[in-house]
This record gives sequence, structure tokens and C-alpha cells, in this order.
Amino acid sequence: PPFPSPFYRVLTEYERSAPEEEGGSAYQALCYGYVKAEWPHLSLRASKVRTGSSRQHRYGDIDGFYGPDLMISVEVKDRDINDSNVSSELGTMMQVAQNTTAIAIAICRRITDDARSTLEDVGVQVLSDENIKSQIQVWDYHKQNRALQGMVHFFANIEENPAGVQRLLRFVESIDPENTALAHLHEEFDV
Repeated sequence: PPFPSPFYRVLTEYERSAPEEEGGSAYQALCYGYVKAEWPHLSLRASKVRTGSSRQHRYGDIDGFYGPDLMISVEVKDRDINDSNVSSELGTMMQVAQNTTAIAIAICRRITDDARSTLEDVGVQVLSDENIKSQIQVWDYHKQNRALQGMVHFFANIEENPAGVQRLLRFVESIDPENTALAHLHEEFDV
């Protein structure tokens, strides 16, 4: 039988908000999983949603290091980006692109062509849900599962939200009932 496509299904079908989760945390977890699978050679640094990156001495929501060197910095926005909000929402990434040698990346739900041009003109790489969806379609099961495990890790160990873990695992159970992460379904996480 064909292998499931768990991360693709999470991207396209998973409800991104729930009462027991901080707004934006599901999308941040999804993007963390994506980054983990796409750049497995980097050590990632991230914090809970609503934790300012500057207070944590981070550049973006997710920073990827190779040893001491910042290689990528990712800002995550679970919203539509357009010309009127691009600077206020992604100004920090524009500065990272202009002032560091790191690859500055903005991941957002949707983006207009003019906002994309504004970002790309200063060196920010842009990924929308459609871009990620296209990439994931060529990922094999194991790479998709690596991203899914990264998403579980974010909820369990960074966001420290056991309810978020359980909600995600219940969804995984419905799309990939043999997934190894399901060993943690109904498990209590001490935080």
C-alpha cells in the first residue's frame, strides 16, 4: 500500500487554532517541523510563541546554526502578508537579510506579489503555504515524518503544551494510524 503523507495532510487539513493553544502556536510548530526536515544539519533555536526574539537574543522565530554560525533565520507569520503590513510584520527579517550573512526566510500563510517583491528585493526568501505544499509533495514518507516529529517536539518541549501535543496526535492517528509518535497519545507530559 502507498505510504501516507502525514506532513502534507497536516499542512493542508490540520485546524490551526484551538482554545487550549496560544494563537499561532500550531503554525509555528508546523514551520519548526518544516525547518527541521529541510535543514537537518543545523541546530535549531526557538522559543515559545509570544516570546520576543530580541529578549531571547534570537534573530527570528527559528534560528538555525552550524556550530556558532547563524546560517538561517526564519520569521513565522500565520497571516496574509500584503504591501500594507509587510514592513510592520517582517521588518526584522529585512534587517537580518541586510545586516547578516544568514539566509533570512519569511514563512507566511499567503503573500501578495508586491509584498513578496519588497522582501525579495532586500534578500528575504519567502515561503507561503503554497510554496511549502509544492515542496512537500516530493518528500518521501520519512522526511515528512521527520517534519511531523519536529512539530510534536515543538509542542511538547518548546511550547510545553501537552494539550497541543494530544490534539496533534489525535489528528495524526486519523491520517497515519501506524505512526510511531502515537505511542505518546494519551500520555501526560510533565511541564
